[in-house]
Amino acid sequence: MGGFILLLGFVFGALLSGFGVWAPNVSFITISGALIGAVAISWFGAVLLRTPALAALLFSFPMVVGAVFAAFARQWWACAVLLASMAIPFAALTLYQFDQRRSNFAD
Repeated sequence: MGGFILLLGFVFGALLSGFGVWAPNVSFITISGALIGAVAISWFGAVLLRTPALAALLFSFPMVVGAVFAAFARQWWACAVLLASMAIPFAALTLYQFDQRRSNFAD
C-alpha cells in the first residue's frame, strides 16, 4: 500500500509539474484528481495503514519535488495545486489525531 501511495504522488507530481522534462498539464481534471487523491490518501492512511503520518509523507514527497520544478518553470498555478495537495493529508492527519485525543479524553 505504501508503494501505491508513493506512485500516486509521483503521478500527480509529474502531471502537475512535468518534473522539468515536459510542460506541466494543469487542467481541471488534473487539479481535481490531485485533490481527490490527497483526500483519499488521507483516509487510506488513517484507516488501512494505521500510520497516517507515513501515508502523508509518502504522498507529499513527490509533490515537493514537483513543486520545486514548477517553481523553477514559473508555473505558479501548478505550484499552488501541488502545495495544496501536500497540505491536505497533513491537515487530515491533524484532525484525525485531534479526534483520537478527544475520544480518549471523553472516555
